[in-house]
Amino acid sequence: MTTPNPYTPSSESTAESKPEFVCQNCGCRLFNRVKPEAGFAFAKDYQCRQCKEQVPAPTPLWGSLMMLLLGGIVALLGALTVVGFMNKSVRLTGAGVVMLVVGLGFISAGFRSFYYR
Repeated sequence: MTTPNPYTPSSESTAESKPEFVCQNCGCRLFNRVKPEAGFAFAKDYQCRQCKEQVPAPTPLWGSLMMLLLGGIVALLGALTVVGFMNKSVRLTGAGVVMLVVGLGFISAGFRSFYYR
């Protein structure tokens, strides 16, 4: 479950300038980059200077691509393990199923990060 990002690009920002953000709580255009509250993040969070609302930064494009690539590799290895060792070893088949599920989770997270950009 993700929370909507209260920082929206302002209409005054251009492609050449650093994008400006507007806090939806107080309307402030000033923000600081702070250490993320999450255990793992690709970028620093935004914190409004007036109301101190802290919001996670969107996942950068390289992070989304990395999740998709890693998820594809892990899911492929898991699928090959399940198919290759289905009749030989129950333990390896279980590990393959876990790898397949984890890989599909990474792929899902990669696609979600594209959607919430």
